[in-house]
Amino acid sequence: MSICRLISSAAALLAAAVLGASGLLHPPVARAAGSPVSGTWLEIGHLNFGRYGCKAHSIDGHRAIVIAGQGDDGVSAETSAEIVDTNTGLWNLTARMPTGFVPGPNPWTAKLEDGYFLVAGGFNSFNTGNLASSYIYSVASNSWIRTGDLPVGATMGSNFSQTDSVVLDDGRVLVAGGLTIGLGASTASMVFTPNYANLGSGASGAAVGSWDFTRDKAGHVTTLSGATEHHKLIKLLDGRVLVIVGFDRIYASAKYGTVYRDTPGVQAELFDPKSGTWTPLPNMPAIRGEDDQHDGVKGVRQQAAVALSGDGRVLITGGFSEPTDAQGRPLLKQGLYVRASVIVFDPYLFDAGVYPWLITAPMRVARHSHAMSNLPGSAGIISVWGWTTNGWTATAEIYDSRQGIWKSAASMPALQGTNSAVSQPWGCSATMPSGDMLIAGGIRDAEVGGTSRHTYTYQP
Repeated sequence: MSICRLISSAAALLAAAVLGASGLLHPPVARAAGSPVSGTWLEIGHLNFGRYGCKAHSIDGHRAIVIAGQGDDGVSAETSAEIVDTNTGLWNLTARMPTGFVPGPNPWTAKLEDGYFLVAGGFNSFNTGNLASSYIYSVASNSWIRTGDLPVGATMGSNFSQTDSVVLDDGRVLVAGGLTIGLGASTASMVFTPNYANLGSGASGAAVGSWDFTRDKAGHVTTLSGATEHHKLIKLLDGRVLVIVGFDRIYASAKYGTVYRDTPGVQAELFDPKSGTWTPLPNMPAIRGEDDQHDGVKGVRQQAAVALSGDGRVLITGGFSEPTDAQGRPLLKQGLYVRASVIVFDPYLFDAGVYPWLITAPMRVARHSHAMSNLPGSAGIISVWGWTTNGWTATAEIYDSRQGIWKSAASMPALQGTNSAVSQPWGCSATMPSGDMLIAGGIRDAEVGGTSRHTYTYQP
């Protein structure tokens, strides 16, 4: 079964929420963290509410926050956030989100300064009618502060496991693409500007932070060159932002079902915060053994994962491709294929006028919707979890950029005798200051049913 069929529509998300709802959930008991062992996974506790489509961020050296998502009861996860102390494995719920603010899965979130976290949109905003709401959570006061509203025409959120927002060097938050009412995948890009002085004074509304579309130096609204969903954003060392584009249009028919068609347009773009403009990049390379399966658009990577190497280049791993003809009809009998291939974006080549994409060693396991994280020092970049062609995986592997190879790493906790993770994907992940990788939740607990409440850390 293609897990991709669940992505991107609010209706599909709500339907997916009932999967396993009759299963018994884990009791709300945290487990002691114990002594970390390098190169291993440690289960540190259980979320109070199982959730997927959540967003996670580190707070400080030992705490992390998980925000919103979808759960079994359709309410608790959507309107809540919780904080874990990784030293004890205990999760504590924050103050409840304000009445009427129901972000649900896949909201825009960002880690601001001084223990503030931005939350806006979310797929459930489509159903509540409260589309414009945007809030900042304060760790210090355990409170939610309303900001200025999102502008009319703003996108509400994007796909699972996405790096969905970027804090620019000037402190603004950039979001781009995603879904909007009546349009589906969008070309919109927006910035949020926080006002820290007013945040600390008890103010609210636009006085603490305001939204606007991106604009050029003349004040004109700027947009992406093409609509996108299933995409990724990542900030380069020089402050520019790279977007890896996903699909541009959902195609549906009684014969083929829902198809998330590979974009026939621009596949990647660069945003320059100084000019406020997007620049299309050359299309990504076609991969032997993957793109030669069809005569459609080559190189597209929906729900890939991205990571910034220490040398300033960007590693883009896996993803899936769903090639179609011009009418949106699938070109492959199986509909899509999951990629193991890995490419690198080199901004220095692009700036020199040279084709900026390089092909490096493929992963050992083809996967999409997976998590990636930079390990400390020169330890490499870990790729873990995700959906494969036939299901989901617990496997992990580490990329050594010096040698350009992938090495096997310890797998996440898996069902006995299998490589299938106990927590099915579409949970959320964060990298702690120590380099530990935190993974929380998932669309289903494969052992006992229900949405996953497991939490793991990888000890580098």
